[in-house]
Amino acid sequence: MSKVSVVVPVYNVQDYVAKCLDCLCQQTYQDMEIICVDDCSSDNTLNILKTYAEKDKRVRIIKRDANGGQAAARQTGIDVTTGAYIGFVDSDDWVDLDYFEKMVIEAERTHADIIVNSNILMHEKGQVFPKIFPGHKQLEMKVYDNPVAQMEKVWCVVWNKLFRADFLKQRQFTIPKRSAHEDVFFHYATFAFAKSMSFFCGSAYHYLYRESSISHVKYDWGVEHLKVYDQIYDFYQANNLLNKKIKLYATMPMFNINNEQDFALYKGYFQKIKAYMDENAEVFNEADLFIAQCILSCPEYADYKAQYPANLMMCYLRRKK
Repeated sequence: MSKVSVVVPVYNVQDYVAKCLDCLCQQTYQDMEIICVDDCSSDNTLNILKTYAEKDKRVRIIKRDANGGQAAARQTGIDVTTGAYIGFVDSDDWVDLDYFEKMVIEAERTHADIIVNSNILMHEKGQVFPKIFPGHKQLEMKVYDNPVAQMEKVWCVVWNKLFRADFLKQRQFTIPKRSAHEDVFFHYATFAFAKSMSFFCGSAYHYLYRESSISHVKYDWGVEHLKVYDQIYDFYQANNLLNKKIKLYATMPMFNINNEQDFALYKGYFQKIKAYMDENAEVFNEADLFIAQCILSCPEYADYKAQYPANLMMCYLRRKK
């Protein structure tokens, strides 16, 4: 069996990080290093990390010089890992005590580049329930030799996966910093190069929903989603990956275009990928194509505002009735 490096990005989680570290230090799989990357916490988090590092030599603390966000903290952790496998646990979450033992057994059995665990339990306002991502219902518990073909079915989070370290480290890419959807970029960038993926049901990853956490801060999901797709498109183009025929835009039902700035952002992106959408129309949803065409048909925001509602998805749904 091989060593596992678990990267835990940490920032102002003094009320949660102890539970996370308890479950990692008590794992049935002992050949681990637990890399806690402190992103310049201003509360008591760092002192808690030091307490655990004193008790367990497998706990390593990496303190960043400047706050860079979760993506930067994860990358800092990846750079210093020494294990054969790399996993991620968010500092306010926890895992079953045999979580990494089951993940490693599956990794050693299949030799896949990416191990995806479908067993996710959501903890929200005192309730616990399975988190079943819709795409997971379309996947079988098996090894896939062409992971990129299944990429959009897999929940694009970092923390329910185990990566072969030699695979992950040989793929040099810069994760967009402070992006609301940094996990999406990481997902697209890794699956594009993976030769195999194992989808299985292991022990549970416990995901704590906190309204105050970074991933749940209120922002315009439509605009932020588009920004990360713009970065993904540039990455795919630079690495000659556009021939993989990936849906490089996904309609967000809650998106709204209420000003010239948002209109310019959407129109600019659709102008950039128009040829790609035309050539690969079969991979896009009908709603994606409809929305792109509506926006591209309007020379200015004033034209768009005069013809369409702020939320084009509603316009599309009414059109379908």
